[in-house]
Amino acid sequence: MPTCLFCKTNNEEQFSKEEHIVPESLGNTAYVLPKGIVCDKCNAYFSKLENYFCHNHLASAHKLISRHKTKKGKPPFLPLQAGEMRQDKTGKINFKQSLIQGMEHEQFTITFFEEDVAIRMVWPLPDTDSKKISRFLAKAGIETLSLKMNAFAFEKKFDFVRNYARFGSKKVFIPFLWSNQPRESIDLFIGTFESRNKGKFFFGTLFLPHIVYLIPLNRAHDVYMLNIIRDSLKFAGNSLNLCADECFIKREPIELMAHFSKDVGREQNKKNGAPKNKRAGTF
Repeated sequence: MPTCLFCKTNNEEQFSKEEHIVPESLGNTAYVLPKGIVCDKCNAYFSKLENYFCHNHLASAHKLISRHKTKKGKPPFLPLQAGEMRQDKTGKINFKQSLIQGMEHEQFTITFFEEDVAIRMVWPLPDTDSKKISRFLAKAGIETLSLKMNAFAFEKKFDFVRNYARFGSKKVFIPFLWSNQPRESIDLFIGTFESRNKGKFFFGTLFLPHIVYLIPLNRAHDVYMLNIIRDSLKFAGNSLNLCADECFIKREPIELMAHFSKDVGREQNKKNGAPKNKRAGTF
């Protein structure tokens, strides 16, 4: 009789779906739990959390460039503070962006030089809810534990993290570590860190395109141990960043700089058949 990894239900009729540890729309086709591990009710509940993670995690802008279709076969999109960026069927990226009050002078600037023109455009991204990211990572961490170590994932010491992922709590926040990294592929593993005085510490690790996340799977509030891991592990030459509290994380905006020189403009005008005294260009 199957038992759900999260809610512990054991009604065999409620296990009709596989469970992707990392959403398929991010490119994951390898790390999938078979039917009988996560019940349909929990699977459906996590879909909203996964959707938020796909569009708002700290390297989500990469999906817009690297992915050409979502799980449902649609072009990917990225929400902005006041609009969105979306691929069309040809792979070109289109955007809709309203000016944000107080940021008008930063979002679109044109600078005229003697021989060229520089255009700078900025698309601010919405802040990321660290609690939703933390809960998704807890869900993915427990599922990775099940994938790698089978029944070990059902042990009582992981109940706190599984319940946090599935049911949440206004008063609870599980910290996590993250760092930018260059790899494009998705990978998952279970890490262990053993301290002579503190015992064994389990953590789930998710490598996603351009970013890696780590979250504790036991002794979830042991920020001391997370700090030891942060200081001892290196990814792509960067120290891991610690998110220890529930907050909204500011993301760096997407920025585009384009230069139009006199020579490029003339060449472009010839191609378009435009009058020579008008400057044209594309970016």
